[in-house]
Amino acid sequence: MRVPIAGSTNPLLSPNFDSQLSQNLYVVDDSTGKSKTAMNKIPGYFLATTLDAGSSNFDIRLLYTVRDIQNKMFAVDGDEVYFLDSTLTPTNLGSIGTTEGFVSSASNGIYVMFVDGQDGYLYNSSNGVFNEINVTNYPSLLGFPTQPLMCAELDGFFVVLQSESNQAFVSPLNDPTGEYTNFLDTTGNSLVTGCGVVNSRVFIFKADSIEVWYDAGTSPQPLARDNSMRYDFGCSSRGSIATYKGRMAFLASTSDGSTSFMSTRGAAPTVFSTSSIEEILQGLADPFDCRAIFYEINGHEFYQANFTTDNITLTY
Repeated sequence: MRVPIAGSTNPLLSPNFDSQLSQNLYVVDDSTGKSKTAMNKIPGYFLATTLDAGSSNFDIRLLYTVRDIQNKMFAVDGDEVYFLDSTLTPTNLGSIGTTEGFVSSASNGIYVMFVDGQDGYLYNSSNGVFNEINVTNYPSLLGFPTQPLMCAELDGFFVVLQSESNQAFVSPLNDPTGEYTNFLDTTGNSLVTGCGVVNSRVFIFKADSIEVWYDAGTSPQPLARDNSMRYDFGCSSRGSIATYKGRMAFLASTSDGSTSFMSTRGAAPTVFSTSSIEEILQGLADPFDCRAIFYEINGHEFYQANFTTDNITLTY
């Protein structure tokens, strides 16, 4: 008799319900095989390179790749910004004003923007120049947030959130050095917490709500709100927002404090975490100290959420 040992993680309070636990394994389905499912091993890791942030031994805060900038991966290590070529050889681009905390990045294929909650920075891939975003370096600049929380890119427009506010700003088309305009309503009390772009929609997150905007092609304000897509749940963990192949996932939050993982392809977000995973989330000391990524192994797509304070990783 075959014993069905292949399955997903679903540990409840009592193993009488379900005693399965998958660690460093994932389920592979094969409808034509003798056994329809099997457990495959997650590949191991090896040390590929070491970055040197000067005399300070700070952690890597961001790894970011741009599809249109070939053979380069950007990294923020402490207060130093690097790009790495296909051999992972690092080149130092310059420094930023903070040494720790969340860093966000976005690109239109030419410019790469970095924001750290205090200031913004631009790398121009056409000439290799890395500068802080201010009027000294870019005289035509107007309206850029004074404390940029997070950034994203939609159809050539850079979208930047202002920390501790309910404001979001948009750049001119393909020009992050020009005049930014505020496009969010400023009458609400909830503060913006994060943003993400998927399938030509920019999701603006607050702790208990989401607004969705799109490129309407209008002037002077190019973005318009989709009033059919407003939700009474939000995202308090901007680091959990990740996109890959037309899908965006994030750790959703509500006004009553409950949390769950949700995903969207540009339409209404749906929950993909199980009750068991949500039970784990509720037991975390800081569920919002999270940094998530998407990656792919042999055609299998993974969303991985790393909870730093609680020292736990959950992978879907």
